[in-house]
Amino acid sequence: MRNKWAHGTPFSIDDTYRALDSIARLLKTIEAEAEVQEVEKEKREVLRLLSQQQFRYENLHTPSISPEEEKKITKKLNEILEKIYFQNPSLLEVALTHRTYLYENPTEVSVDNNRLEFLGDGLLNFLSGEYLYSKYPKMKEGEMTQKRSSLVDNQQLAKLARDLNLGEFILLSKGEESQGGRENNSLLSDAFEAVLAAYYIDSGIEAVRNFLEPIFAEALKNSANYVDETEFINIDNPIGYLQEKVQEKFKVEPTYEVERDGGYDHQPEYIARVFIGDEDYGEAKGSSKKEAKKQAAKNALSKLKQEGLI
Repeated sequence: MRNKWAHGTPFSIDDTYRALDSIARLLKTIEAEAEVQEVEKEKREVLRLLSQQQFRYENLHTPSISPEEEKKITKKLNEILEKIYFQNPSLLEVALTHRTYLYENPTEVSVDNNRLEFLGDGLLNFLSGEYLYSKYPKMKEGEMTQKRSSLVDNQQLAKLARDLNLGEFILLSKGEESQGGRENNSLLSDAFEAVLAAYYIDSGIEAVRNFLEPIFAEALKNSANYVDETEFINIDNPIGYLQEKVQEKFKVEPTYEVERDGGYDHQPEYIARVFIGDEDYGEAKGSSKKEAKKQAAKNALSKLKQEGLI
């Protein structure tokens, strides 16, 4: 981005969003929370600008199709269309076109779902954050980040793709299909993001929001550490508060186990487990050991509250 700016090369809103996302990740790595909040505000503004762009079918560089071809697509994808209605089903077909299929069949199709996948990723992050912000008014930023991650991670999105049976209809190369691509979590996750973006282009942000909100609610309800928003414990120092309550109730101190749990060198992830005696009372992930312990303590407090022990 710096080089483009220095040489006067034009760059798009998409480029800007990607750059801001990289900046936010770097700041999270060094736990510069205040700066992260400023960058996240800019990301939201860029996403707003993206949403104002006039996305249309011709902007995808997809050739127009005849009414007969559209009927053929509608019949082929009818199972999905019964679950998520498209005014223009051709957009759905584009969303289900994997890049390997385009590479193998350049005369049959002229565009893959990569751009839609990018837009869908932004929409999911925005709408899941908006949902948590509105439904959990007492939830702190760190907890919201953790919950949002669980709503949009590959495993969750792959599950949603399976619910729509997207795997059966994705256009894949023969090689990708022979390697089990239709059951690949990453590929299914990408396809769900692309379908979501296509639905946004087809029907607008409100339709996507209405589609996702019950999904978010169900996912949170089925999570291991679910607590109704009306019962959410809002404290600034959950580790200290948990220690105080455990000593008071059980006459022991909680103990923690923290270990690396994937991520990248520049963006590690940690998982923390908190024990009261020998019993595991909660676990959580975080971008630092401290954050993981903090979220695990919150989950333990939630469990203690559910059990009527605090």
